Amino acid sequence: MKSIRQFLCLLMFAVWFGGFTFYIAVVVPTGTQVLGSARIQGFVTQQVTWHLNWITAIAVVLMLWEVFAEFPKKYRRSRMLAVSLVIAILVLMLALVWIHGILNGFLDFENRSVRQKATFYQWHRLYLWISTIQWALGILFAWLLVKNWTRQNS
Repeated sequence: MKSIRQFLCLLMFAVWFGGFTFYIAVVVPTGTQVLGSARIQGFVTQQVTWHLNWITAIAVVLMLWEVFAEFPKKYRRSRMLAVSLVIAILVLMLALVWIHGILNGFLDFENRSVRQKATFYQWHRLYLWISTIQWALGILFAWLLVKNWTRQNS
């Protein structure tokens, strides 16, 4: 059961973190270039982020399961830090879902345009900052996960 749990945790973390990283680093710039517009690419991203948030939610459940099942109580600081990171990732995901709904209110899907652009871009900037913080927390969680697994095997 332990190896199945660890595999599922690692797999969903990789899907979430890797998908997130690949989408931001490759798909968005490529889509913008191919479609000829950051605005049109934004309408693609608007749809993709719903899927990314579901993947995040599943990854968070598996990450918490791994932390509570495997992080030894004797390494209390590491365990508390790991729990804190996962909860922060979850809270940030919920904030992103909330802001996503706000951003949708500025979008004219029929005409593929944005209403009240200045306000939209303020919210969008916040969305991007929260996403970046969530991504950075993912790096920290991965480091703690590997550190814990290495500690158990030594």
